Amino acid sequence: AVIWRPLTQRDLEGYDPESTLKNRAARVTEKICRDFCDWLRSLGGAHDTIDEEILKDMFETDFSAEACRTLK
Repeated sequence: AVIWRPLTQRDLEGYDPESTLKNRAARVTEKICRDFCDWLRSLGGAHDTIDEEILKDMFETDFSAEACRTLK
């Protein structure tokens, strides 16, 4: 059985129940990328080769209908 922890005020920051699923997913993805890059920068050294945009591009899942048609 899965036991979920109770939501905290921090979990709900910026949450908009009227927003579309795509917009909510984009917001969460941006936060994850920002948090990861902040953590990476905090390590020091030469970690400036990746930023939020590059990280988001690495995990891009959109596809076009044209690409789907070429697979048929």
